[in-house]
Amino acid sequence: MQTRPMHPFGILHFVHYTMGCGESPILATTSISITFILEGTGSYNGICFRAGDVVALGMNKHPLVGTSNDATALIVSMEVELFHRLTGMFPLVCAEVTPLTDVPFFRRLCEMLIQAPPCHRAGMAELRLLRYAEQSPYVHRYKMDRICHASKMLESRPELSLESVVQELSISKRQLERDFVQTLGMTPREYSRIVRFRRSMKYLKQMNPVQAALMSGYCDQAHMAKEYKALSIWTPTQCRKQLDKSVSELPVVLYMLPD
Repeated sequence: MQTRPMHPFGILHFVHYTMGCGESPILATTSISITFILEGTGSYNGICFRAGDVVALGMNKHPLVGTSNDATALIVSMEVELFHRLTGMFPLVCAEVTPLTDVPFFRRLCEMLIQAPPCHRAGMAELRLLRYAEQSPYVHRYKMDRICHASKMLESRPELSLESVVQELSISKRQLERDFVQTLGMTPREYSRIVRFRRSMKYLKQMNPVQAALMSGYCDQAHMAKEYKALSIWTPTQCRKQLDKSVSELPVVLYMLPD
């Protein structure tokens, strides 16, 4: 699956997902995905869905299980701040999968996407999501600013210690940990663990597991393999095969925002 640098408005990428019948793991992640179900049925972590439903998931510390019965969906992957602006919810609610079908805006948008030609769906979703975010009726919490700043520091500078982060933010370590748990549902250490795992997946596409482990900051290949089992259910080798497979057989990016 293709990825891209962060968009200034918080959308990371769009994925048009079509799957027959079967199961697929949802890997541990630090981002949020709002999924518009366009056809078929299935479930996320035991929560059933059908065409017309909208669900939010992400910020999961452990892999979830998704099932599909000829399902087609448009998945919008985004940063946590944009999700907060769109819903007024803290991202931690997504760890167990959160239905959004009862929210009129999301329900109407899903109905429009079902009727739209596939080639227009991502552009339509982008326009309406960002317009809705600009007019958001929800109160923006200062805590989200701190969390977004801290999380971006941890993602862009993997060598950074937690002490350096709290020093730059001028808050205590305990306050930062409390903010992370109350907002994201995980500690800064758990967040960094998933960021490292996700970073190593990119290295795996370019080099062998031993090199990827060292480049990602793992002690050795065995350490990386243990983390992969916990965060994806796969070994690094199995994960690399899935990444290669996903280019043609799993989600395909139809539309990317301009850099």
